[in-house]
Amino acid sequence: MTDELLTQRPNDLPLWSRRSQLEAKLGEALRDLGDLDGRDRHFARALEIDRWLVRGHPEDLEVAEDLGWSLARVASAAGDRGDRLTEESLHRERLEDARRLWALAPDNWKLTFGLSHAHYYVAAVERRAGRLVEAVEHAEQNVRYAHLAFEQDPARRALASWLTDSLRVTASLLAEAGNLEAAARSADEALLVAEAVVLGDPAREDHIASLHLAAEDFARYTIQLGQLGWRDAALRASAALRRLAPVVERVAGRARSDRLQSSAGQIEALCAAR
Repeated sequence: MTDELLTQRPNDLPLWSRRSQLEAKLGEALRDLGDLDGRDRHFARALEIDRWLVRGHPEDLEVAEDLGWSLARVASAAGDRGDRLTEESLHRERLEDARRLWALAPDNWKLTFGLSHAHYYVAAVERRAGRLVEAVEHAEQNVRYAHLAFEQDPARRALASWLTDSLRVTASLLAEAGNLEAAARSADEALLVAEAVVLGDPAREDHIASLHLAAEDFARYTIQLGQLGWRDAALRASAALRRLAPVVERVAGRARSDRLQSSAGQIEALCAAR
């Protein structure tokens, strides 16, 4: 139907943008069905359209934003195929585009989130290549812009969840680089944000999972730092889980609540053993 409309209105920019988005949606649907060739074909077509649109409308921020997401999709697909060179090249291209766009409209939460997202994936590329210093730098930039996006639209809970995940990834990289204290601080902040997200929307399973993981991360790093006086900090993680377990039980069921309580008990046992 969109193709028919485009034969009548070949210069309709919103219609071409919709055409690209439909290609992306088809690619995602085929990916979920296990048709990776179909995924790649539709993702590549979306990227082709978006590149063409940006060449014709370089001043249009929404068109440029769509190109960024197309680059991310094709990069991830390349990574799935084991084509690391293409994956890295496209993620880096996407980061440069995201930086350029954000400089044009730094108050736009979508562009801020896009820049955070781009840093996240370049951090993953650097980590896989064994470049931990560079990976940490990009992860910290990811957190910086995740914070900013959330500040620009604090009512959007998906941004708070993204901030939680970004902080957790940064904590993991810092721990891998041997900086446990910085890892614990990052995990502590992730736990605080995750707790606020769950209290704001306790019915979401993904929010509960983020809280659970953030608490376990924080406890793991602080227990390792026990000799530096971080034992009480580790117990704060178990206290957060116990405090939120009744809230989770009311909206997500006893089984999910029991898992939080069990995790809290394991943290407390580890602290006692230390």
